[in-house]
Amino acid sequence: PSRHSAATAPFPDLDAIERAADMIAKAENPLIITASCGRDRDEPARLAALAELFAIPVTQRKPRYVALDSDHPMHLGYEPDPFLGDADVILVLEADVPWIPNKKAPRADAKIIHFGIDPLFTAYPLRGFPSDLAITGALAPAMAALTHALETRLAGARDRVEARRKRVAERRATQRERWAANLEKARHETPINPAWVTHCLNELKGEDDIVIKEGPITYEHLKLKKPGTMFFTGAGGALGWGLGTALGMKAAAPDKRVICCVGDGAYMFGNPLPAHYVSKAEGWPILTLVFNNAMWGAVKRNTHEVYPTGYASKSNREPLTYFTEHLAFDKAVETAGGYGETVSDPAQVPHALERAMKVIDVEKRQALLNIVCKGP
Repeated sequence: PSRHSAATAPFPDLDAIERAADMIAKAENPLIITASCGRDRDEPARLAALAELFAIPVTQRKPRYVALDSDHPMHLGYEPDPFLGDADVILVLEADVPWIPNKKAPRADAKIIHFGIDPLFTAYPLRGFPSDLAITGALAPAMAALTHALETRLAGARDRVEARRKRVAERRATQRERWAANLEKARHETPINPAWVTHCLNELKGEDDIVIKEGPITYEHLKLKKPGTMFFTGAGGALGWGLGTALGMKAAAPDKRVICCVGDGAYMFGNPLPAHYVSKAEGWPILTLVFNNAMWGAVKRNTHEVYPTGYASKSNREPLTYFTEHLAFDKAVETAGGYGETVSDPAQVPHALERAMKVIDVEKRQALLNIVCKGP
């Protein structure tokens, strides 16, 4: 056994926690924004308790882990922008980019509180988000301490909290109705809409299945309930990490189903033939879903977001973005004895997923679906 014991997590300054609790207790519309909550498996339960106690809505911007059960009444999705204008206190929990300032920013008088191991991300060369209070500490003990501090203030804020709880419920219901309408619109689209693929995957996957996101799956159509069942590298990795990560997850959790969702460009960056070889050689059957939109979707999307009036955005064909052909990625997995299938009809997505899951579950072989889908 190793004698290299892991270090204990840094504990937050309790005086700073009290100051944060005072701000939240006086707030009409506090808001939580997180990206990396859930890295420690104790964190989702602590976040749920904090959000529930004071009726604080939670948004996850480009989430890297399961931070909160998606069915939790305080879960308000994956885009903070619609809530920034009303928020008077914002808790930023391990989020390096909680919003894009030139798109949408908090109101000038909103109090901003950052929590994290390095709450201000001091290793970043440039980062200018406002900070009225920054609390250093691991999220699990920080949220536990903050919840305890807020319990002592609940009596004096109960009417405000319960009124907010009702507003959050109404806003959440409206948000979910919009998500359902978007899904209904996507159901029959050709090329296939990634939202429809996500929904079909959600209908078939189990709560313990692990989803690796390096493709355009839509979080709002995916039920994420248990810690450790979703992973996204976020800003820290480069394209092509998904396949290797999925194999590592399968090695660490051989009894769990691992589903790797990648774009076609990311799939090629992942050196897929060696990945498929390792899957066969080590007996790690994973399911790979390739979202084949014949383009570098991230290049197109970010070009329009960062330079919306630029020459590339105004053109009908942005440079360095498109592939000329849809490639037969399903043939690549066959070189290592896996099952491959191309899917171009939205009606066939559920049946193709069923066939692929049967291959990995029963035959213990890897499977890949090459899904011809629309881009951004």
